[in-house]
Amino acid sequence: MKVPKVITCTGYGGTGSSVISDLLGEFSNVSSMGNFEFRFIQDPNGIRDLDYGINENNNRLTTSYHINNFIAYINYLSKSKVYNYESFFNGQFKSISDKFINNIVDIKWDGFWHQDIIDSSFFRKFIYYSERIIQKKNTANERRWCQFLWVSF
Repeated sequence: MKVPKVITCTGYGGTGSSVISDLLGEFSNVSSMGNFEFRFIQDPNGIRDLDYGINENNNRLTTSYHINNFIAYINYLSKSKVYNYESFFNGQFKSISDKFINNIVDIKWDGFWHQDIIDSSFFRKFIYYSERIIQKKNTANERRWCQFLWVSF
C-alpha cells in the first residue's frame, strides 16, 4: 500500500488556512480531510515534540521521554473515536507509527528513570513504592544477617 503524503495547513482562527485547504482539495490527486484537523504532527507529544526531543534536546533520558510520550499519544489516537486517524490511514495509523518508531530507535533498554515514575498512574506508583519499601527492608535485613555472620565467625 502506498502511504499518502500529508500536507497540513494551520493558522490562528480567521487567518485563512482553511482557504488553502479548500484550494488544495480542488486538485484530483489531493484528498482533503474536510473539517478534520490533522493535528498529531504539531500537537504536544506529536511529531514536532518528538523531533525536538531527538534533535534539539538530545540525551539518553529526554530522548527516551519524548519517544515514550509519542508512543503513548499514538496509542491514544489510534483507539480514539473522536480523532479517528485509523480511518484516514486505512486502518494502518498505529502500524505505520510503530514502523516509524522502530526505524528511528537504535537501542532499547528495559528500564526507567524518575520521570517515568512521576508520569505514571497512581496504581503504578503504588506498586513501585511498595517494591522499593520491600527491597529496602530486605537489604537492611541482609546487612544485619551479614554482620551477624561476620561477628559469629
